[in-house]
Amino acid sequence: MLKYFNLNNRNFYLPIFFIYILYFVLRAIYVSPFCDEIGTFFDYVETGNIWEETLNFSSANNHLLVTFIARLFYNLFGENMFLFRLISLFSFVVYYFICLKLVRVSIATRYNVFIFIGLISIAWIDDFFSYARGYAFAISMFFACIYLFIQWKNDFSIKTFILILFLS
Repeated sequence: MLKYFNLNNRNFYLPIFFIYILYFVLRAIYVSPFCDEIGTFFDYVETGNIWEETLNFSSANNHLLVTFIARLFYNLFGENMFLFRLISLFSFVVYYFICLKLVRVSIATRYNVFIFIGLISIAWIDDFFSYARGYAFAISMFFACIYLFIQWKNDFSIKTFILILFLS
């Protein structure tokens, strides 16, 4: 029975992933947009005025990279709140598998399953994966940098170091 609850067992971690992704997709579809998302959409995504407003420091709602990707999705697919939130859903995929790798690498006990479940079920972080905000993307990249730093500490690869700089 304990062999099933193992982070190397795909039959354990993939069903959890699909349950979470289904939950976030449903939230992204059915949760009403809130004022920050609407403001970001109308101020930056729809107008395409990403850089000018940012240089004036007029709003904290403009998460540059996320706004740029949202603008790209808007130009390709039109106005759709689900597509606007799709960036955060992609961020969950990164976050999930990076947390999986991070826990596998850094915690070598059979209790690492509990730490992994704890990391992916933090409620205030999970909320961001279904909203069109930059926090989901930032949290995913932060955990990716932690994982890559552990890798870099072991091999001192210049490619890993450059990737850390790029993601941070």
